[in-house]
Amino acid sequence: MAAATGASTTPGDTQVVLFGSTGWDTQREMTKARDPAELLYLPSVISCLSGKRVLSVASHAASSHCIAVCASGQGCFAWGRNESGQLGLGDMVTRLSPAPVKIPGGGDVIAAATGKSHSMFILSAGAGVLSAGSNKMGQLGSGSLKPTESTSPMAVVALPAGGADG
Repeated sequence: MAAATGASTTPGDTQVVLFGSTGWDTQREMTKARDPAELLYLPSVISCLSGKRVLSVASHAASSHCIAVCASGQGCFAWGRNESGQLGLGDMVTRLSPAPVKIPGGGDVIAAATGKSHSMFILSAGAGVLSAGSNKMGQLGSGSLKPTESTSPMAVVALPAGGADG
């Protein structure tokens, strides 16, 4: 599955399109499409994001989920596989269309990243970094290697000044 933003004919307006296979089953493996609708040979507009100013879409070849980051005040939306809560929607239900991510404290997400079974959300004005999904290898930044899952965005522990290298 791939997602991309593209400029429309209206200045300042964007559309999000999706293309590729959407036939992921609940066993974490790609299945053969059972329905031609699961194979998007041509880019298809995600109409539920129409009217939103989408700044970026985070996705990764191994993640099987996407996060759309919208302009300030317009929210952040997630969809795709969710077996570890990586969408940050408070559950482990796969979403076939974008759903709004509730950010604790109501902050604005300015960037996002996706991994195989986790997501990261960077907040505006230095308000921090949040994560959701699997912590099997410590990827949530909780300070623990305990293999747990967080289905809602949680704060990453204090980051060292100057980045990871100190």
